[in-house]
Amino acid sequence: MLSNPYSTKFTRPGAIAYQCAPGKSMAYYADCFLSSGRRGQVVGPHGTGKSTFVIAFQKELLSRGLDVCLVTLHSFDKSGLNNLLTLKPGSILILDGFEQLPFWRRFRILQSTLWHKIGLLTTSHVSFGLPTLLETSVDLETAKNLVRTLTGSEPSQNLESLLEKHNGNLREVFFDLYDEQER
Repeated sequence: MLSNPYSTKFTRPGAIAYQCAPGKSMAYYADCFLSSGRRGQVVGPHGTGKSTFVIAFQKELLSRGLDVCLVTLHSFDKSGLNNLLTLKPGSILILDGFEQLPFWRRFRILQSTLWHKIGLLTTSHVSFGLPTLLETSVDLETAKNLVRTLTGSEPSQNLESLLEKHNGNLREVFFDLYDEQER
């Protein structure tokens, strides 16, 4: 039996290449981040590609020889963040899920990274005052392209209604498509 193309091993963050907007690339975003003082944020609703973006972004920065540490807070022991502040000046810290931290911890990270000259990129659902590098959302064309990438065929007719039902949350759309495929 073939694997369901919507299973999490195919749809988890980083499993599918991030789909940059027309005329943009990871190199473009890296140049913007580096020229803005190495501080920024990626903001958007659930399931719109923030984690997928930072995984690709980290690879772009690493390919430029930069020291980058990516921490995914929803799967990380947040108490271990104290150790991350031992990063060397000039390195870059990417925190995926910044809003999950309490105010005092966010404030400390913002101040400490600035003081120690460590770059900082965060992802969150709302702005925390850093320069916005990217606001994520999923439109129908992007959803269709991703379904084609996963299945090798045209998306089902109900893709648009699923995207509306889940307010652009592609992760939830993939869960519904998984269930549809299993039936």
